[in-house]
Amino acid sequence: MLLASLLLAACTVLAVSVPTSDAHDHSVRRSLGGQWYHEPDHPVHNLFRRSGQTDGITYPAVGSLSEYMLHCIRII
Repeated sequence: MLLASLLLAACTVLAVSVPTSDAHDHSVRRSLGGQWYHEPDHPVHNLFRRSGQTDGITYPAVGSLSEYMLHCIRII
C-alpha cells in the first residue's frame, strides 16, 4: 500500500511539472489551408520515393466482386 501511495505521489508530481502544450516559443498554424501536400521538390519526397516496381502479384480491380471475395475469404 505504501509503494502504491508513493508511486501515485511521484506520478502526480511529474504530471504537474510537465509544461503544457501551449508553452511553445513559436506559433503554429492550425489550418492546413489550401495546400495540404508538399511540393515535388521538397526533401520528404526523397525519403518516401516510390520505385515504380510492383510486388509481382496481380490484384483484382478495386470494387470488383473478385476483390470482395478475396477479403471475405481472409476474414473467415
